[in-house]
Amino acid sequence: MHVVDVTRDVEAEHRLVHRIVVAVAILVPIGAAAFALLILAATSLAGAPEGGPILMGAATGVLAGFFFGVWAGVVASSRDIEHTEDPSAH
Repeated sequence: MHVVDVTRDVEAEHRLVHRIVVAVAILVPIGAAAFALLILAATSLAGAPEGGPILMGAATGVLAGFFFGVWAGVVASSRDIEHTEDPSAH
């Protein structure tokens, strides 16, 4: 019977999830604030009502922050995952 040690795989996956959570926690508020401020600047220059568009900008920033947070976490962990898939690394 062949026994496989999966501790490296599990540790790499835990690091991946941790990096994703940290990156999302950082980028969601930054994205929401950036998009809300961008829409605030645009609506005040145009003289349009600000309430609804700012909320839509903040919601868009949350989605963008979530997307880029997940992307950054995956990119930061790609080397760890790549090393676990290398048969010579075990």
